[in-house]
Parts: sequence; structure tokens; C-alpha cells
Amino acid sequence: MNLKLEKCRIRVKLTPYNLSTAIITALASRIFIIFNAILGSYFIPIVNPNAWDTGLPILNLFARWDAGHYFRIADQGYDRSNLGAFPLYPLILKITSTPLEPFMPKLWALNIASFTISNIFFFISIIGLYRLTSKVFQDNRIAFASTAFLSFYPTSVFLSAAYAESLTLALALWSFVMLEERKLVKGSILAFLAGLSRPIGFLASVPILLSGLKDRSIKEIALAMFSASSIIVFDAYRYTLTGNFYTLSTLYRLLRIPLSKPALIFNDLSPTVEINTAVKILSTIAIMIAIASFAVMASKASKYTIYSIALLAAYFFTSMEGFMRYSLMIITLYWMLAYVSAKNRALETILLCGTSMLLGLLTVVYANWYELV
Repeated sequence: MNLKLEKCRIRVKLTPYNLSTAIITALASRIFIIFNAILGSYFIPIVNPNAWDTGLPILNLFARWDAGHYFRIADQGYDRSNLGAFPLYPLILKITSTPLEPFMPKLWALNIASFTISNIFFFISIIGLYRLTSKVFQDNRIAFASTAFLSFYPTSVFLSAAYAESLTLALALWSFVMLEERKLVKGSILAFLAGLSRPIGFLASVPILLSGLKDRSIKEIALAMFSASSIIVFDAYRYTLTGNFYTLSTLYRLLRIPLSKPALIFNDLSPTVEINTAVKILSTIAIMIAIASFAVMASKASKYTIYSIALLAAYFFTSMEGFMRYSLMIITLYWMLAYVSAKNRALETILLCGTSMLLGLLTVVYANWYELV
């Protein structure tokens, strides 16, 4: 009996838009900012030569401005000068840096720990955004592009710096992933923790609340209330230190702001070409993209569209500064850019090149102690 063996042809289909490619792209963005920070430190003078410095080569470039508050809280605890910094990031920083302190100066340990923590949570954010976008849009192309725009967002240097932004973003995104997977308790806990990491983190409870209202679920509404209570928990702690409730005073100031008052970003737009003026103009463009995204994404991602609107409203009607850093949390920005660029490969390349150039510039600006407001 003759046996005829047929050759099986195995075709391997390349999937350039999978999660692995997104992580590689994110890694490339971190190498990019490190290179720019080092290069800029050699060729551009530090604008504030009397500023504090950890003294640790390279990594000190990612410990500027507010990093000092987090380092001080991790080392000495809170005082009246740093009560605006929420506790979760400095707590993780203290836990991570303590084992390093016997082997090096304390500032070095804090610097190494902060850079490590921020980058770990940056990559956790990338994975979370990819999974969330895949679930919402059922499109790996948009999921990959969203992570690429997050990786090369003009101020994503803060996601690797000694700031709480990457921690807050990671917790919020994974809270949303848990919500999509109907793991509501886990999602509410993550949203609660997001509220302990940044003042705006408590807004991660908004999608949970909206889901509960839509389903008429008392359980979901209760979980949303729990996750939003983080800001009250920290405020109670601040009351024990100062005798003041910061949240109540903030709400009082908010009620007194006339609706005609513009956001801080539009104030003092100097006609001269300055770093802060350029950042404000760039921020204004980001606001316009965010507003446009609400109309485009409303039908497919209504919960997260309203969440983004809440973030934008909180910026407009409070005394917050630094919209470009603040806007890192507005996920519809990345979805809008991904949605538009998915229609045209050339447009995607142009947009990514533009955001990459701005990221390189603002990385140098941050590393050399220019204040981005």
C-alpha cells in the first residue's frame, strides 16, 4: 500500500499590532527619553543652577520639581508644605528604597526606587490600555496605536519620572479592565487606590458608577461610592495633622468660581516665544483633541467618554496647573489619535513623529529644570 505524504505548508501570519509589539514600542520610547535627557543635559544649561540634585548620574535627570516632595514624604513623613501630594506613591517609594539604603546614600536609593517604580507602572499602564482598548473597540490596530500614542505623548516623560502619574494611570486603566470583565470588587479596589495616589484619581470611580446606574445595580453604585471615598479617607488624615478639611475648602472655592472664568491654561499667553507659552499652546491643542474625541467616542465608549469629560471639567474649574501632565489621564485622547490614524498609515506616521519630537523637547526641558506649567 502506497502512502502518499502531503507536505503541510504552515503560514505564519505576522501580527504587528499585538501586545508584544506594543511593549517593544513602549520600551523604545523609554530609551528615547533617556537619550534625550542625557543629550540635553550636556548641551543646554540648567535654568536653575541652585536647584537640588540627587547626584546620581543619569537617573537624577528624572527627579526634578515635585520629586522632592515625594522623596521628603517617603523619608520624613508629611508636613504642612507637602500635604497636596497623595500618600500611595511615597509609601511604595519608602518600601522600595529602604532595602537599598544600607548600600548607598538615601537620596540615591530614593532616586533608583522612584525610577524603577514609575517605569514598572508605565509598562503596566501600556498593557492595561491595550487590553481595555481591545475590549472596547474589538480592534487590535486601534489598541496598538493607542499605546503608541501614550508611549510618545509629549509629556510622557512624567510616566518615568519621580511622579505619581504612572501609578495613577495604571490603577485607573486596570480598574476599567476589571469593570469590562465584570470583576467589580477588584475594579473598585483599584479605583480606590487610584484615589490615594493623585487628587484626580478618585474620578476612576465614574465608569463604575455609570455602569451601576445603567444596570440599576445597588451593588455597583455602592462599590463606586467606596472607590470614590479615597479622597475623604486621605482628607481625614490631613485633618488630624492640620485641623482642616482640604476637600471641603476646595469645593467651596469651586462654587465661587464664575462660569465665565477660563481655565488657567488660557491665561497669560505671552506673545514672546517661551517654553511655558509653547506648552500652553500645545495644551490648548490637546484640549481641542479631547473635546473632539468626546463626539467620536461617545457611542462606543460612553463610560470612559464621561470619565474624560469629568477630568477636563475638574481641570477647568479648579486651580490645577500643568494640563499636559494632567491630560495623561484622559484616555480618549489616545483613542482619538488612534482612531483617526487607523484610517491612514501616512497620517499615523506624521502624528507619531510630531508627538515624538515634542516628547524629546519636553524631556530636555524637564531634565534641565524648566518648569512646565
